[in-house]
Amino acid sequence: MISKTIFRCWILCLEIIGCFLIAAVADAWAADVTLSWDPNVEPELAGYRIYYGTTSGSYSVQIDVYNATKYKVTGLMAGKTYYFTATAYDTSGCESGYSSQVIYSVPNANVAPSTPTPPLGASTATVNTAITFSTSSSDPKGDNLQYRFDWGGGVLSLWGSASQSHSWSAAGQYAVKAQVRTSLEAESTWSDATTVTIINPLRVVTDADGDGLPNEWEVVHNLNWLVNDAFEDRDNDGFSNLREYLSGSDPEIYHDQPSILADPENDNDVDGADLSIFIEEFGRTDCDSAPKPCEFDFDTDGDVDVIDLRLFIEDYGRSQNYWQWE
Repeated sequence: MISKTIFRCWILCLEIIGCFLIAAVADAWAADVTLSWDPNVEPELAGYRIYYGTTSGSYSVQIDVYNATKYKVTGLMAGKTYYFTATAYDTSGCESGYSSQVIYSVPNANVAPSTPTPPLGASTATVNTAITFSTSSSDPKGDNLQYRFDWGGGVLSLWGSASQSHSWSAAGQYAVKAQVRTSLEAESTWSDATTVTIINPLRVVTDADGDGLPNEWEVVHNLNWLVNDAFEDRDNDGFSNLREYLSGSDPEIYHDQPSILADPENDNDVDGADLSIFIEEFGRTDCDSAPKPCEFDFDTDGDVDVIDLRLFIEDYGRSQNYWQWE
C-alpha cells in the first residue's frame, strides 16, 4: 500500500500544442493542453490517472495514462475553465489521494467577424478628388476591429478605421470593397462592391472679349484676347479666325485651310441647295431644345443668327474635294 503522497512535482504546461483546431463533429472550437509531472520512484508504482472537469473539486473525466509522465488532453472547449488533478496507483490497485489542483482557462476561439456592409460614399467624383467611404461589421466575441478597403485595380488601403478616404489619378469606374479583422487577426470575407465613377474635371473656358474665341486659344495663336477679332483673317487665306477655330485649323498657317462646317445634302459642296436650307433655319432660337437639330448653328449658341450667316458665306461655293474656293 502506498503510504505517502507520491506526487512531488505536478506541472501544467501552459503551451497549447497545435493551436486551435475545429472539432470534427461540431461547429464549436476545441483546444489541447499538455500536462506533465516528475516521475515517482517507488518500486511498486504501476501508473497514473488524470482527472478533470469544469467545476473545482468535481472531476467528470478520468484518464488512465499508465506509466506516462506527460499527457495531452484534447477536445477542450474554447472559453471554458478546466480543473485538473492526478493520482498514482500501485501494482496492488491501491490509489493515492488527489494531487494539488491546477487550473487552465482555454482562450476564446478566434472566430472571424461578419462580412462588412458594402462601402457607402459618393458615386461620382473628379480625378484626384478624395472620397470618404464608410462600412461596418460586428464580431461575435466583441473584439476590437480594423478595416481595410480595396480601391479597385489591386490598390489596398492600410488596416484602420471603418471610414477611409481615397482619390484616383485616372478617369474610369472602380469597384470599392471592404474587409475587417479582429485584434487576433481573424479576417472576414470581402464585402460586396460599390462602384464609383471618376471623371476628368471640366475645363473652364474664358472668353474675355466675347468673340467666341477662348482666351487660351487666342494667346497660343498670337491674337488679342481683349479685342473682338473673330472675323479677322490673320493668315489671309480667306477664312476668319472664328472659322478656323471652329474647324480646328491654324489661323496663322495659310495652307492649313478649314474643312466644310456643314453639308446637309452630303454632296461635298456648299451650293444653292444648302443656301435654301440655311434660309429656312435662319432666325431659329430653339436649336438646343427642338426635336430637329439645327444644321447651321456653327457656334453652338442655340440659334442661327448673323454670326452663323457670316460663317456660312465663307463656305459658300466651296467643294470638299479641294478644300478651297471654287
